Amino acid sequence: SFGFDDIFNSKFSYSSVSPRWVSGDQYIYQASNRDVFLKNANDLSVVLLMPGSFYTDNSASSYKVSSTMNYILLLTNYVKGWRHSYNGTYLVFDVQQQQLRSDLTFPDQVQYITWAPVGDALAYVYDFNIYYRPIVTQNNEIQVTSDGRANFVYNGIPDWVYEEEMISSNNVMYFSPDGQILAYAQFNDTECAHIQFSRYNSQYPEMIDVSYPKAGTTQPTNRVFMYNTVSDMTQEAIPPLSIAAADYLFSRVTWANETSAAVIWCNRLQTWSVMSFCDVMRDGSLSCPPVAEYEHKTTTGWLYQRRPYWIPVFAQNQREYFVVLPNNDWQHLARVNLDGTKTFLTEGDYTVTSYSASYPAVELYDADKKRQVYRTKGSLGATIITPECITCKLMGEYPGRCNIATSSFSTDGSHVVIACRGESAPLYMMYQVNHTSSNPDNVLVGKVVLEDNADLVTNIANTLMPEKTYGQIQSTTGYKFAYEMWKPPNFSNTKQYPLLIDVYAGPGYQNVDAYWSRSWSSAFVPSSLDVIVVRVDGRGSNFYGDQLMHEVYQQLGQKEIDDQIEAAQYFSAMPYVDSSRIAIWGWSYGGFATSHAMGSNPDTIYAERYMGLPSDNTDGYDKANVVNKAATFTQSSYYLIHGTADDNVHFQNAAQLSKALVDEDIRFNNFFYADQDHSINVGNARYHIYKILTRQLCKCFDL
Repeated sequence: SFGFDDIFNSKFSYSSVSPRWVSGDQYIYQASNRDVFLKNANDLSVVLLMPGSFYTDNSASSYKVSSTMNYILLLTNYVKGWRHSYNGTYLVFDVQQQQLRSDLTFPDQVQYITWAPVGDALAYVYDFNIYYRPIVTQNNEIQVTSDGRANFVYNGIPDWVYEEEMISSNNVMYFSPDGQILAYAQFNDTECAHIQFSRYNSQYPEMIDVSYPKAGTTQPTNRVFMYNTVSDMTQEAIPPLSIAAADYLFSRVTWANETSAAVIWCNRLQTWSVMSFCDVMRDGSLSCPPVAEYEHKTTTGWLYQRRPYWIPVFAQNQREYFVVLPNNDWQHLARVNLDGTKTFLTEGDYTVTSYSASYPAVELYDADKKRQVYRTKGSLGATIITPECITCKLMGEYPGRCNIATSSFSTDGSHVVIACRGESAPLYMMYQVNHTSSNPDNVLVGKVVLEDNADLVTNIANTLMPEKTYGQIQSTTGYKFAYEMWKPPNFSNTKQYPLLIDVYAGPGYQNVDAYWSRSWSSAFVPSSLDVIVVRVDGRGSNFYGDQLMHEVYQQLGQKEIDDQIEAAQYFSAMPYVDSSRIAIWGWSYGGFATSHAMGSNPDTIYAERYMGLPSDNTDGYDKANVVNKAATFTQSSYYLIHGTADDNVHFQNAAQLSKALVDEDIRFNNFFYADQDHSINVGNARYHIYKILTRQLCKCFDL
């Protein structure tokens, strides 16, 4: 059976393929020995760009290849920041000379670096300021900004709250397609409150200070600038008057062409998004009309799923763009003309999760947990008929392995890499794309298997794994809630099993899927502890329509919790479930759900997206505070685990909850991990935490 160490060892690991397309038929990839190659998709020939020894000998963490493929940046001395950010030292590898260039240097602990889309120019952020180097081989930077200051002014990189809750990236820098204009955002946290926590890695604890606006408090101000690399002139992109009249958030910049940038903002509550175009004029000046080109509002909840924007894809004619918008309760692809007229190109009870910029294709996620790639007929500017599935044939060709298909098209859409995921090992294949076929099954031709993870397939087949089944709960709310259940190997309907509910329940997320997993709860617990494990998607979940997702708006910690409780009652009535032995556990928002509340003072952008302002929703915030419910824990066996350096859900929350439970004389257990952040995964921590969870579960179920 699947053992505890199998969670961590290489027996059940797999390899993936992530092509970096540089043309219609060429992509860059890194081999397992760290060699960096340029591969031709037509004849499968490869050119070695950099031997892996340069990568390993310098303890590199990542690499970036210039557009000319003459130079490669190697990241060394990696220092983790928050979820997406990191600092490091960069080395320059000369591809033609096949050696490192010791004469080309950058400051230590660069915060972000990027090549320009053409040539060998680059831009980077150091000490919160932006620098531009016109040619990598010359150590003569141009300092673009000078007002950057730690914890106060951020240029080209996001502060904590924007990185975590808005951008999901370590940078806010956007080159125009010709590399002549560099758009960037600036965040000013001067008026924001800070939070401090300790790191215990030296003789005296080090205090970490982070700008962290909580719900209802002052948030960072944001500005967008355009730096002209030719004229060395910087100008501000002024937001439309409608959005600038009150607090607003920066979302994204995307370029329609070499001289026109689409800048996206939204209001503080993330219920209203606007996009305006800033044009670089012939004399180098910047024109940003005071009236937004396009606006989108919602009255039922928050914008989109988890981020209040979709990045538009511009048509080749540059007179229209494509974006995902709500259409009859579902997220669908729309074509929007520059006059604001929109036409939906997809419709039905499914969600469009992504779309291609180089081929008329979308990825659709239906309520049956299947995600496939569909073509939308002809060019994106043409009239669209019902999308046709071009990857569904793979579900029959590879039963159980391709329930989820995602695509990476080449720059001209002539080739595509399809990643298949399902109930077994991931599979990666490359195809030529037949643009003229009338039969969708014949669009993908000339298959080349790039990675089949054959060893993992064998190891899964030779191991007693849990059986995964799916079902629906007819809720008293009128909705049907999807669930997945892992039954122990050699399951018997005549035996009663303990039940563990694995909960996340965060707004805009999906916990029930069709992926194979080797996680603690889905693989080890049912296999080795003989416990049934279930996951349930209740109200607030994604991919079941906006109505169900928005049910929890301004009511976090209420409806989605009620649904997990109703699910527990449903499962407890099953003849093979021991109703006296039911447990629930969760991490992050799942910990919130497990405790039936969020705790106090989440960060501003996250909380206000789903809850509104505290001043407008006092009752909602009160009901989401676990401290107010401490007295109700009398009948629970409760275990609380937290990392002391958690920058997302601060240790302060665990401390306040512990105090409240003590004040109510509640019997409970808690455990802290010194200097561990939200993921608790540095060093041996992840192994240790699952040992604790296993012991606690065995104690709870008397195993």
